[in-house]
Amino acid sequence: MWWRRGSGNSDPSIALRVYAHVIRTAEAAAADVFAEALKPFCQQSR
Repeated sequence: MWWRRGSGNSDPSIALRVYAHVIRTAEAAAADVFAEALKPFCQQSR
């Protein structure tokens, strides 16, 4: 099975939970960077 080769787990749900956590963390970090980049534009409109 494909998940055994990369993760060493026989249960794909373990690998999928780990990957889902990593993706959520990366999405949150990207959203923070984007919000910081938009701050100057939001402050100009006041």
